[in-house]
This record gives sequence, structure tokens and C-alpha cells, in this order.
Amino acid sequence: YTTTVDFQIRETSMQLGEITVVAQRPPVEPDKTTSKYILSSQDMEAVPIVRDMKEFVELQAGVSLNADGSDISIRGGDAKDVGYEIDGIQMISTDHGDRGGTRVFRDVNKLDVQELTVISGGYGAEYGNARGGVVSIVTRDGGSSYSGLVDYQFLPSGQKHWGKNVYDS
Repeated sequence: YTTTVDFQIRETSMQLGEITVVAQRPPVEPDKTTSKYILSSQDMEAVPIVRDMKEFVELQAGVSLNADGSDISIRGGDAKDVGYEIDGIQMISTDHGDRGGTRVFRDVNKLDVQELTVISGGYGAEYGNARGGVVSIVTRDGGSSYSGLVDYQFLPSGQKHWGKNVYDS
């Protein structure tokens, strides 16, 4: 995006500490031409039951699962047409691994993710061979404090008629 900012700079000497610049995304982007869905880490923490990144991707508009639930497609394309990007680096997924399909790069720890973007149409040439859509993940920066998460599951006894767990679609 192109933004014009007019200002004057005067030369002066001063001693400063660390400067941190934080930008906010505007609620309406007038020059946006893509179909883009963005989830921040705060949005992900607010969603109950979802336990991993691939489930967050599956919740976005235009994303659908194949018959056995192992791959996704965006807007009806093929699973091989989805481009994956982590911190701006394309994850090439056309190695046709042991399953005969593509290797999927959606299994990133959700605690490591700062922002998840799913682009489902109208994207530029910067995304290369992604013909179906783009899944872009930005990882968090490290800090000076430690944090963690305890996650547990309770599975009631009995047959699972609705899939591998009670909440499975």
C-alpha cells in the first residue's frame, strides 16, 4: 500500500533509548482489492475448543476440507493450489510425500502465531504459484518473560458416533 506523509525534519543531536513503533490497521482499507481474513493472537485465544492452527484455517470463509479431512482447498480449487507462507517465506508444498499428496504446512503451534491471514482471492503476483489461495502465518517475537499454556481434554466413555471426539464435525 502507498501512503503519503508530509513532514519536516530538523537536525539536532540527542541521546535516546530504544524506540518502538506500533501501527494499527485501519478498520476500512480503501485500496484493498483482495478477499482477506485476518486473525490476531487475541482472536485465536478467544475461540473455544479450537486446538491447533489447521482448525483456525478451516474456519475461514471460502476454505473447505476434502473428503477424508486431510487437506484443504480454497474457493473450490485443488489442495495443491494453496500457497503457504510463514514469516514471508514460501513453504513449497509440492513434494508429493509419502501419502502421494502434498505436504501441508498448517501444523504450527498456535502459541507461536501472532497473526494468521487467509487470502482467498484477488491477490497479487507476490504469492507466486498459489492459484487457489494463500495461508500466511506471522510468528511472535520472543520476550524477556516466560509463559505457557496447560491444555487438557476430557473424553467421556462410550462409542464416538460423531468422529474421533465428541466435538468433531
